Amino acid sequence: MKENISGSPIFADRYRFQPVSADWDVGRSGFTHLVFDMKKERLGVIKRAELKSLNAVEGLKNEVAALLDLKGQGVPEVYDTGEAEYGSKAYFYMVIEYIEGMRVEKNLDSLPAVERAEILTQFFDLLAKTHKMGIVNGDVDLKHLFWRRDKKQLIVIDWGNAKLDVDPKKKTEFAYDLARSAEIVYSLVTRKGHPPATGSLALPANSALFPGITSVPDEFRNLCKWAPRTPADGAQSPHTSQELFEASKDWLQAVRSAKPYKKRSNWGMRFLLAAVIVAVIYWGISPNSPLYPILFPQTPTAIPVVTDTSPPPPTETETIPTVETVSPTATSEEATLTPTLTETPTSTPEPVITPNPLGYVSPILVFDNVGSVDNCWLNGTNSPVGLTNVDGFGRRSDGNWRFGVSKDQPTSSHLQTDFSSCLADKRISALALNVWVARLELERNSPDQPGTVDPGKEFGVFFEDSSGARREYTLWVDRSNSIHLRVRNGGEIVSDDVVLVVNEGILKIEGSYPRLYAKFPIQIFLEIDNQGLDIIYLRQGPVQESIRAENMDPSQMLRMDKAVLPALGTAQKIGLIGYGGDTQTVIWPLAFYGE
Repeated sequence: MKENISGSPIFADRYRFQPVSADWDVGRSGFTHLVFDMKKERLGVIKRAELKSLNAVEGLKNEVAALLDLKGQGVPEVYDTGEAEYGSKAYFYMVIEYIEGMRVEKNLDSLPAVERAEILTQFFDLLAKTHKMGIVNGDVDLKHLFWRRDKKQLIVIDWGNAKLDVDPKKKTEFAYDLARSAEIVYSLVTRKGHPPATGSLALPANSALFPGITSVPDEFRNLCKWAPRTPADGAQSPHTSQELFEASKDWLQAVRSAKPYKKRSNWGMRFLLAAVIVAVIYWGISPNSPLYPILFPQTPTAIPVVTDTSPPPPTETETIPTVETVSPTATSEEATLTPTLTETPTSTPEPVITPNPLGYVSPILVFDNVGSVDNCWLNGTNSPVGLTNVDGFGRRSDGNWRFGVSKDQPTSSHLQTDFSSCLADKRISALALNVWVARLELERNSPDQPGTVDPGKEFGVFFEDSSGARREYTLWVDRSNSIHLRVRNGGEIVSDDVVLVVNEGILKIEGSYPRLYAKFPIQIFLEIDNQGLDIIYLRQGPVQESIRAENMDPSQMLRMDKAVLPALGTAQKIGLIGYGGDTQTVIWPLAFYGE
């Protein structure tokens, strides 16, 4: 690591500018610099934009969001963001990891065939994950690829043109990234190296490929033959980034073993066909199948009527029907044959029967990607770090909404967004939200204090009554990748239980030890004072998709019975809450109900 060079100017009372070589890339704005962090004693790269340059600031914030979403996937780590004055100007800035590695563009001659195949495979792996998350890089270029030879790790820098929240199903949105990817393929698999400045990028015959590369996947050839220098609107690549990644994995194995590449059989389609056959058989013979009564008609069976012959209860004792639960293993026929009994309670207290959810048709306030809402909410925290520009609730460039907690916020403190001022004097009866949790750090064994556990970060909802009594419902993920619902009353944890609402294949765990992050879709519906009870419902949401507010129906969700509590009172404050930093969510939509 380079030493701190004293005597250089200092930015934000913390970052000392460092001398660089003549070929240092200062970026389009000229505001990209190597700095030394005097607090953390490490090198970093600072990128800044004048606050009055709104487009430049928005672009830099998009880059921050993209890097945070892709953390641990082969991009520089975001160290810090903020605002500061330098000279006579005010800037928004970010500080990211300084990448000490081999710039691929300037070292093509020193890269053997296997490393070239490794680089392409890791590149398409990152691009596939990026596109699946709805992120367009916007500036794919060989000069942005750095190869850490000692770690066999590719890092892709410069996400300043990133476009967020693109629909992954709209393949035309990713055409530019894929067209520029063809130039990288050409550079790494041919003897010429750098592609021609103009004309076709079609790959040459196998004999003209780089030594050690005897052949390449057809997907590479199709991509390079198609790739326009500037894709027209509506252009579509012949292959997705995921297809290119799948092809590159098999090709890498062939290059490693010095054997010709052969496209593998499509076992996935064979498996899919087998699965369809099994499903058809199941739906034909299972008693739960709607086809079963047609294929196997049953003779109606008389249902016995059970008469309770016990003596009538005393007149002063009320008769209360029992609440029965049908075993989840019982068939529909068994449930029908179960007689309904009436019992006389032996004690006077009545059992608590949780009411059905009320009907919620028209919300009184919605935050979605259609309507326009003033900045009426209030972000606040009890953290000693205070609020940063990425903390709390706000609108994204795509019109959707986000709630985030910056990396440095401690788990012992909370950050919240209160919407009470947006709701005027309305009486709130429910809150509902559909959330894509893009980043929620798991509980972990403490790397600093062996034998102890660092708690997982939390995200959820809260409300307070007029007396200041407070209730919070938050989600967190433990070391075994189980989601918990935690309930606090007045700061005291009153319940904390695993909730099985997100399918195992949908809950994704990413990152690297010791920091792992969960990604999952979730819907939350909180009823306030439904017949004297506060009730919360959960349901797995669609993966990275928005829905309409009226489609969040608590009757279609799972009621969290262990979290049902006596009503706290009329909500005077209500909103979103997070514990601990580096949390990122996309909210589409957030709705409030009441009158």
